[in-house]
Amino acid sequence: MNSITVSSTVLNSVLLKFYKSYPQIKLNLLVNNTSIIENSILENKLDIALVEGKTKSENLKVINVMKDEVVFVCGMDNKMAHKKSITLEEIASCALNLREEGSGTRKELLTAFKAKNINNLNIVGESSSYEAIIKAVKVNLGVSVLSKRLVIEDFQKGDIWMCPISDFNSERKFSIIYHKDKFLSDDMNLFIKNCTEVASYYQMLINNKKDN
Repeated sequence: MNSITVSSTVLNSVLLKFYKSYPQIKLNLLVNNTSIIENSILENKLDIALVEGKTKSENLKVINVMKDEVVFVCGMDNKMAHKKSITLEEIASCALNLREEGSGTRKELLTAFKAKNINNLNIVGESSSYEAIIKAVKVNLGVSVLSKRLVIEDFQKGDIWMCPISDFNSERKFSIIYHKDKFLSDDMNLFIKNCTEVASYYQMLINNKKDN
């Protein structure tokens, strides 16, 4: 019921609060990329999900719950390290280590490249594991574009470099999705309420950090 980026960033907090508040409710969890999760909702294999990025189907009800930001990431020995910002053309000149096919992050990035008529990409690695991508980036085996929430700790430790992409709309949403014809049980409504409360708390912390 969760995409990989969401499960790696906010899922633990959502589940911890939910189980503390409603210990009698049991959840069956599935973690996969956005495309597979979306299809599972449409095929009625899942009731509800948390995903990142945009969804395609008009048959989905979407509730935006949290802002996210995508950033450029490279190793400290990479030629792009220490740049304050970077363009899509500059990123395309690098060896790329990307998320797997079906990832919301990858789909948005490739769409942006296509809009700029940037077609000759040197993709040297693909993985559904953001940890594997970060490890590769650290030793300069390609650069990547990932959620800021996934890389902020490694950046603060000085293990990797990250910066905004100047000509890419890097802001996106973490969203709750379910089929527009789905009847929402009381348990589902409680889960939605829990997600929005956790998201509001995290957004408040982020806003306070920006103000400070």
